[in-house]
Amino acid sequence: MASQQPTSSFTGEPTGQWEVTPSDFLDGQSGLFYDARPVGYTELDGAEALYTPDDVVIGVGSDSGDVGPSVIGLDPTTGQLRWRFDYQSGSGGATCFSLASKHLIACLVDKELTWIDTRTDTVSAPVPSSADAILDGSGDSIYSVTTHASNADVGDSMALAAVTLERGTRADPSRDWTQNYPISGPLVGYDGGVTGAETASRLSLGLERTHLLINASDGQLIDQQQISDPVSGDPFGLTGATEQDTNPSPDVVSAGGARIALDAGGDQPSALTATTPDGQPLWKRDLPDPYSSPLASDQADGFGRSSVGVAGSSVVFSSQIVLEAWTGFSGVAAATSADAVQYRTPCGREPDVKATSATESDGTIRVTLHFVGVCPGGQWVDGRAVEVGLSSGGAVLGHGTYDFSSSPVWLPDPSTQAGHSGVDVPISLPAGNAFALPSEIQDHVQTIVVACRHSAGSSGEDTSPPAPPSPAADYVPFGTGTGQSTNEDALAALRRIAAADRGDIADSLEGRWVPQLSSKQNGTTDLYENHTYDYADILAEHLRLRLHDPQVRLLFSTDWGSYKLPGYWVSVVAKPSSTPASAIRFCDRQGFPVSHCYAKRILRDGPYDGTTRLRGTGP
Repeated sequence: MASQQPTSSFTGEPTGQWEVTPSDFLDGQSGLFYDARPVGYTELDGAEALYTPDDVVIGVGSDSGDVGPSVIGLDPTTGQLRWRFDYQSGSGGATCFSLASKHLIACLVDKELTWIDTRTDTVSAPVPSSADAILDGSGDSIYSVTTHASNADVGDSMALAAVTLERGTRADPSRDWTQNYPISGPLVGYDGGVTGAETASRLSLGLERTHLLINASDGQLIDQQQISDPVSGDPFGLTGATEQDTNPSPDVVSAGGARIALDAGGDQPSALTATTPDGQPLWKRDLPDPYSSPLASDQADGFGRSSVGVAGSSVVFSSQIVLEAWTGFSGVAAATSADAVQYRTPCGREPDVKATSATESDGTIRVTLHFVGVCPGGQWVDGRAVEVGLSSGGAVLGHGTYDFSSSPVWLPDPSTQAGHSGVDVPISLPAGNAFALPSEIQDHVQTIVVACRHSAGSSGEDTSPPAPPSPAADYVPFGTGTGQSTNEDALAALRRIAAADRGDIADSLEGRWVPQLSSKQNGTTDLYENHTYDYADILAEHLRLRLHDPQVRLLFSTDWGSYKLPGYWVSVVAKPSSTPASAIRFCDRQGFPVSHCYAKRILRDGPYDGTTRLRGTGP
């Protein structure tokens, strides 16, 4: 449950500040901020932001209902709007969770789940979900938590009867396991707080007074304990692990060497104070007057419930009528109007980029790009979401979004500095990002157009480093394209690859038996994988197979009479034999599932009868 809050020091005086109100996001109409974090079922009349390493997340809606409600993500350094999604006013509030290790935010609204990628600021279409909480996990895993109420009367709160926990991925939430845990012991009130701490082998799930210790590999329950105080900590001692803390109503936060607190707690505070852990004063900032005319609202009773938190390198105060933030601690640059530009170079131009080579290695395509600076004084390529696309003659060959922030590339001044001729940068195009074979990309390097665009970058000026860093050995994409354009690009690539393979198949495989690995059309559901394929999935599967074995070929069933059904994209292995036995042995040796590999005879004009031999059906 990775928590990636920054290591910036908050002991020095802040030098920058920003402030926003609901009307800033409601076309000037009056309104309120709303909770966007799991603060419990019984707490009302306030707004507490979700503080993440990349964003400040808050709900907003107008008094009239003409605008919103919405969930918005703000840049922690500038307060500027980065992303937004609207939901139906009758749905109830949003509950959002930070999956910091994956640069994702998950928001639940009325049993629908929306994902936000904080590197690209893209908002997914909502999908159905029964979960009450989404927690970060190690690697690519996530945890989905669903609580089940008891009929017992415990006052204003609900009582937990059971909890269902799933471990999986964003695409397949139950990939690893699903377990249901009845809650033992006395029934106590539960207001919705969730905590999680994970080590390599164990997960501690905290549901306020109820804590479960779970085997992370299979979900088996190891122990269950009840504690008297919901904020007393983890009884299983996993608090040293990285964790996601969603306890309600934080009025104090410890970060960057400072203890930062609201005076009077979250009940109409007037100031924010920072002290050392042993209580020595560091700095203090007055909060705005909630009853002043700039903040007055006929629906606002002061701040309402408020909170303080750390987002990025900023300290943020959130309430229902104002968000206030302090920045520029210990060398962190203060917000300025120039920070609004999400591109860092002083001349405002992207570098020149050319493709120079493409090879296959370890099941992925590696492309060398040659970057040449275009800005006087030089420029950095250091964005955390740099979009790169490769095309030639109108055909898309590959695309992806890359994080250069941890291994930035310095491009010297193109006219005066040493090394101005450019820098070679290796990128990967795994299946899912590639729309061509390595050989096809290599054949077209002279005509490939490389589009490079920063969608987000770090702040600061492009100053020349004393010793330019070496590029990373490989830059791996974290984003793939989605939607109709990607599907159309994949279909075009399938047609192109099948056309190129047609002659080789006719010359060497006509009338022969070969191993067949896949046969799918748009909309095919693979029951073994429980997955429905579109063209992008079909292309990605074919490229994975082909990068693993260069003898894999692609054919379109409409073109070959030995296939009963037209319109299928078929991956076969160019290992021809006069009988099906050799193909069957290949499938067995390679360990493919029975449904994914069998013998097929390739005939241009048919018939299709007798041209398929499944495994285990005879010689």
